[in-house]
Amino acid sequence: MKTSRGSVLMEYVMLQTLVACLLMAVMNASFYDWASAEFGPAGREIRNFYQRLLGGLSLPVP
Repeated sequence: MKTSRGSVLMEYVMLQTLVACLLMAVMNASFYDWASAEFGPAGREIRNFYQRLLGGLSLPVP
């Protein structure tokens, strides 16, 4: 039993590392492109949403 603990932990670490790398690649392409310093398609949608939200919140209440 003691020998399987390390392999299960290593499998967990490898799986989490792979998931983190995939998320970073997708987020880099979809949300913000560091090379051109521009928002991607998903990043523009989130930016527009927050701009509309803050514009609506800043309206005076009658």
